[in-house]
Amino acid sequence: MDDLDEEAVKMGGKRSFFTGELAKYRWRNLIPQTVSADERVKLFPEGVEALGQPRVESGVHRATAGRGKTVSFAGRKIC
Repeated sequence: MDDLDEEAVKMGGKRSFFTGELAKYRWRNLIPQTVSADERVKLFPEGVEALGQPRVESGVHRATAGRGKTVSFAGRKIC
């Protein structure tokens, strides 16, 4: 998914998967030599778990979500 985000940015678009609080789990943020092995071991499973959790974004009204909220899964709006 990080590669799809990178491709979107190169084409003038925006990231849609690793945004907001998920940005720290981007593959390109885990690979650099500046990130210790201990930090990678901690961040990788956190990221996998975070991707499995629905995210609620403010500002977009959807009738099914109500109250001006929309629910996203892995950066994709699902309602």
